[in-house]
Amino acid sequence: MKNLLIRQNVNIKNYVKFESFIFCFKFIVQNQKFPISIRYKAFFYLSTFLKKASSVFFKNNCFLTGRLRGYSRFFGLSRIQIRQYARLGLTPNVSKYNW
Repeated sequence: MKNLLIRQNVNIKNYVKFESFIFCFKFIVQNQKFPISIRYKAFFYLSTFLKKASSVFFKNNCFLTGRLRGYSRFFGLSRIQIRQYARLGLTPNVSKYNW
């Protein structure tokens, strides 16, 4: 589980590092006003970037345990952690109903 979190943190850092370059090259490739030779070079450079440095590869993980399944976006936690925090009364507007 720790390796997954480390790998995802590396992917996020790569995305932040190359984000501006990727947007610039995409703009050049899609713009019809540039000559074809420049657009082709931009397409070539765009294909050399890391495929994992894309926002598509990011997954929502519980920030305490790193669990992928049963994730709640509102709290940023997995269902197990939400249940534990609700039992302790630490989650806002959530109370232990019947578990």
